[in-house]
Parts: sequence; structure tokens; C-alpha cells
Amino acid sequence: MPLLLPAQHTDTLLQYRQFVTICNQYKMLPLQAVVQVYSHINMPGNSADTVIQEAAFYLDSSGSYIRYGEVEQLVNDSLMLLVSNQARKMMLYSGKQNLTAQLQKVSGFLMADSSVQKLAGAFTVQAQSVEQQALAGLVLQSRSCLPVSALPRQEIQVQYQLQTGQPVQVVQTARELVPLQPAEYEILRHQPDNENRLVVTEGGYYLIRKRTDIFRYQSVTHHSHQPLPVTLSSRIARGVSGEFHPTDAFKDYSLTLF
Repeated sequence: MPLLLPAQHTDTLLQYRQFVTICNQYKMLPLQAVVQVYSHINMPGNSADTVIQEAAFYLDSSGSYIRYGEVEQLVNDSLMLLVSNQARKMMLYSGKQNLTAQLQKVSGFLMADSSVQKLAGAFTVQAQSVEQQALAGLVLQSRSCLPVSALPRQEIQVQYQLQTGQPVQVVQTARELVPLQPAEYEILRHQPDNENRLVVTEGGYYLIRKRTDIFRYQSVTHHSHQPLPVTLSSRIARGVSGEFHPTDAFKDYSLTLF
């Protein structure tokens, strides 16, 4: 992988190209990656704490295996199988599968080199200060902001290794306005935690809803002789008449075809 130097200027196409390279170059096949995923929504009354899941991604030219929490996804060139181990259910989808869509799940987004101009039109970019000397960072903020607010609708922060360009952490923030009834607004505006989360426009009262997804890369490798840890044949088999059914090890799972 080429050496990537920390960005020095704001709003240059060089930085945008650098961002796209960081997001894409480590996804070359074959790919094995383990990612910790943290998700949080700052809605009042949201009793759920930050959701933490471990995701594992294995992709090669023959297909992919993705595990996200208790859910598994197995893909080859013509089939996709979703498995919920808690619900003991399988869902099988036929048709050509898109490897690009599988890669996108590794970090939540995927950008092509040809999108640099479009990216520059939609986002500003600047270097991010990082404490560790071996790391550097970039921050993209959408040029579109929430009404009556300087807050960007979307923000992407990426920290990466200077030597390899491999991402260490990606933080994605999305903001939107949630309409409120006048009575709801009156209740929320008296709560100190909501001081900077309420917006009043000519159209009414709104709460700023912020969703944050953090991807922390535990490991990324490209072992050429490492097979997929799980394949479709370990979960489903085809009978003599051509119909699919769960293998003996998963015979108590239901299977639905789409």
C-alpha cells in the first residue's frame, strides 16, 4: 500500500482523493476483517444504551461470509443466505449478488475514484488532529446544514495509519430534524440536556436527532490461502428434486425462499 501523508490544506481535491483511497485501498480481495461497531441515537427517552456489535467480514472471489452479532450472511455468485441464530431462521435469496454491496458493509460506505468531484461538491474536508504520532485523520462535513443551524447534516471522521493508510476508526454522524408538537417542545426545552437540540423555524418545532456509528478496526488481513470460514453448503443443501433445505446440523431452522 502507498504511504499516505497527513493532509496539510483545507478543501483541496488532493485531500478528497486521499480520503477515497483510505476508504477503499484496504478492501482489495481477499479480505479478512474484524470490526467493532458502536451505534447510538440521542433521542430523549431512549432507554437503550449504545449498541455494540462485533462484525467479521471474509470476502474472496468465490463469495463472502459476514457475521454481524448473531446474524450471518453467506453469499456466492447466485445466492444470498441470511441466518438468524437466535430466531433459528434462514432466508434464501436467488439472483446475482453484488460484491460491491458486500464491501460497503465493511465500513458503512464505499466511494469510487470517479466520485471525487461529486464528493468535493457535497462535503468540506480538513485534517484532524490525532494524539498518536503514527496516526493521521480527516474530517468531512456536508455542505448542507440543518435549517436555522450551522450543524452539518452529515459528518465522517476517519483515522488511519500513516505508514499503510489502513483505517483505524471511522465515525459517521447523521443529523435530521424530527417534528414536535408545541406541547412536546415546551416539555423538552425545560430539560437541560436539550438546550442545543431544539430548533424553531417558521414551519414549526423540531428536535435534532443525531445518529452516530463508530467502526473500530480490530484487524485487517489479505491472506490469499485462507478459505471462507463458513460456506453456503454448511448451512443448506439441495435435494434430488432441486429444492433447498437446511443441512442436518441446522435441521431445526426454518428456511424461507425469496
